[in-house]
Amino acid sequence: MSDIKAIEAMICLCIIDDTFHENEKAYLADICEEEFELPKSFIEEKHQTLKEKNISELAGIFNQFVKNVKKNEREYYYKIFFDLAKIDTFLHPEEIKLLINLEKIWDLKIAASPVIIPSNEQKEIIESDSRSKLKVTSPPGCGKTAVAAQRCVFLVKQHQINPSNLLVLSFSRAAIKELRDRIEIASDVDSFPIKLSTIDQHTFKFLRGWGQEEVKDYLKDYEKNIEAFNDLIEKKNEDVIADIKNFKHVIIDEAQDITGIRSTLLQNIIKNLDKDCGVTIFSDPMQAIYNFTLEEGYQNEKQENFLDTLSNKIFSEKQLSKIYRTDSKQLSDMFMKYRLNFIEADDDPDGKLDYLEKKKTLFKEAKEKSNGMDDDLAKSIGHKHLFLFRKKSEMLKAAEKAFEKKKNVSLRFGGSPDCIYPWIARIFHDHMEPSISRKSFIDKWRNKLNIVSNLQAEEAWEKIFKEAPMNVDVSVEMLREKLSSGRPSLDLCMKDYGESSNVLGTIHASKGREAETVFYYTFKDKEPSQNTDFHEETRVMYVAMTRCRNKFGVRDLEEEIGFKDWAKRLNNKSNRIYAKRTSRAGNPYFLVQVGLKDDIDEIRLVARPAEDEFGFEEKERVDKSQNFFSSIISPVEVGMNHALTQNINYSMMFGKKKITDKKYNTFVLSDTYGYMGKNFTIELQGIINKEAQGRTTKLIDNVYLIGSRTCVVGKNHMRLPSIHDPYGKTGFWLAPLIAGWASVRTKMKGSRYRRGR
Repeated sequence: MSDIKAIEAMICLCIIDDTFHENEKAYLADICEEEFELPKSFIEEKHQTLKEKNISELAGIFNQFVKNVKKNEREYYYKIFFDLAKIDTFLHPEEIKLLINLEKIWDLKIAASPVIIPSNEQKEIIESDSRSKLKVTSPPGCGKTAVAAQRCVFLVKQHQINPSNLLVLSFSRAAIKELRDRIEIASDVDSFPIKLSTIDQHTFKFLRGWGQEEVKDYLKDYEKNIEAFNDLIEKKNEDVIADIKNFKHVIIDEAQDITGIRSTLLQNIIKNLDKDCGVTIFSDPMQAIYNFTLEEGYQNEKQENFLDTLSNKIFSEKQLSKIYRTDSKQLSDMFMKYRLNFIEADDDPDGKLDYLEKKKTLFKEAKEKSNGMDDDLAKSIGHKHLFLFRKKSEMLKAAEKAFEKKKNVSLRFGGSPDCIYPWIARIFHDHMEPSISRKSFIDKWRNKLNIVSNLQAEEAWEKIFKEAPMNVDVSVEMLREKLSSGRPSLDLCMKDYGESSNVLGTIHASKGREAETVFYYTFKDKEPSQNTDFHEETRVMYVAMTRCRNKFGVRDLEEEIGFKDWAKRLNNKSNRIYAKRTSRAGNPYFLVQVGLKDDIDEIRLVARPAEDEFGFEEKERVDKSQNFFSSIISPVEVGMNHALTQNINYSMMFGKKKITDKKYNTFVLSDTYGYMGKNFTIELQGIINKEAQGRTTKLIDNVYLIGSRTCVVGKNHMRLPSIHDPYGKTGFWLAPLIAGWASVRTKMKGSRYRRGR
């Protein structure tokens, strides 16, 4: 076996978690020198050639090496791989997958199972009695999720708790998915009998099981579902109480984020548990940034936090303290420094002085630690970077700057639609059979030359097979049914809005995520408004800085991005933030967010209109747009236009043509590819009516198409008859990913539309 290939596989195993720890480098350097007679510098040379590869490519290199190792060499490499993986104590989920695959191919199991090696403080929590009531506090990066997963495994294996009697709840779907993945890949425990879900999902499943209403009614309002569940418990419904008393242990993750009626529900569940039922609660009060401040910073009425309801007389407190996210002592020290309790002295009751001092210090310290990090956003976009912003409006302004320079970035924000992988529509939009074999799938993948994906064909197959297995094939009918349910599996969804590994996101939406390099954009000198909760803002700042594993930089939002003030929004119900401006001509214009869920009328992308609106055969337009959506590899500017009629309906158009329309004296765009949805039109018109006396804009720009996603509708969808074939028969097609801090003007001047910049 080639020594070079062996070293490549080892480096792939090290960097698949995006971090190449110094102690891993030292271990490999010793192997190079002592075992392979290669210079130590060889490690860094190989690292430079591998570090830009994505997870799929790294896994492919590793697995190819594993397949080619001779039997008499396997035990030797087995020990090296496991010793290497254990250096940083915690194994990343992707590392675990590689090692499990290695064990399967080599039929070896001479080392410890590829799970975490618990420290004493972790072991104390994992192995606590099943009847214990524990409140575990953990800073970011201490392996809380891994410990929670191992706690589940221990309860099932050592305490013989039936998985169906184990309730695990968390705030987010992403947290639940990670918990389930960790349980399954780190043990032989089947996670699916475990009642593992978000609070909203658990409530929905419970009420659906009762069958009191139609399923569709429960999908309308999760808040009302929880109120109904609370009401049943508080009225001591015998069946409901009996169901709760069946649980033998309850685990609650991300407890600091649970407020209001969800907090009340958990309190009611805990109060009605059997006296011998244990409870383990994981939280970090320093990451409590959902208490009463939304993603855009608009304050609601303060709600009761679940953590505040827990009695110290009932719950024993445990701590996780060792940080595994980074091996940088500088970063670890900075994390702990900013974790100190807030100043609550009489001269600083609202925490403002503490917040301003911490931010000032952060700018100074982060600058000292960010040597070599480019200050310019577009130039700094590199390998798996994360750019964090307090508000969506700030993020969108930064995204616009990146899009203008054709930098393909993904977005991470609340309110975005579920982004089902676009390759699913490319494969299945014209697949008429009820099932598909592995060979047929891979052949179709390879024949669709314009499939854009970070996945390999085999990886994509494994994902859909896991979701809709039918013997050795995939049931396309089952896949369609699951994806059209309104809550598609996260395994078949992109993590972010787009597929780029460079992500611009809000801090709220990025909580729980991490990256090798993190840039945090905030105002250096400008203070928030007077009604700001400064304790909350300090916690938001803390969450931002603790996302990084290696490098952390802080940038001035105004200086680097050009963002000058806080954006507003129309009302408390709308998430479509906006800022009002005045053009050079004195006309009002607005900056509004485009790209929220339901902004695009997905059906009309492939529907047959009543008449040919665009001057050529409609099916041709549909097929042309579908092919166009599938080929996007860099941002494309989008224009939105509408005819000034009573019923406003904005159309998406690409490719500006400088044509004078004598009737409206404005630019006309070419190539219409679809329509904006009713939600977009209503909210936009609401802003115009309120702020511009109803004068309607004809043209909207500064919007970009950054990729595509799959749309799926079920067999019984009421609008199926209006959809062009093959999309109407299969139920699969593509929708564009559009995003922008759009310019919305309200009055035309002469023969040109003033940009108002």
